[in-house]
Amino acid sequence: MNSRLKQILHRYGPPLVAGIVIFGLWEALPRLFGVSALLIPPPSSVLRALWIIFDRGLLVGATLVTLF
Repeated sequence: MNSRLKQILHRYGPPLVAGIVIFGLWEALPRLFGVSALLIPPPSSVLRALWIIFDRGLLVGATLVTLF
């Protein structure tokens, strides 16, 4: 492996793996322990809601109302 790739993996690998583990636990633990999605929504629900907001253009309108 070339030294540049090793340096990149050494620097960004651990935070990337930690982030994946955190999101995985955030997704799984509320379901395993029966915690309401209203209390701790899984990241998949949050991302789905954000996609709907962006797709329908709701965020732009709300931002414009807030700013002006």
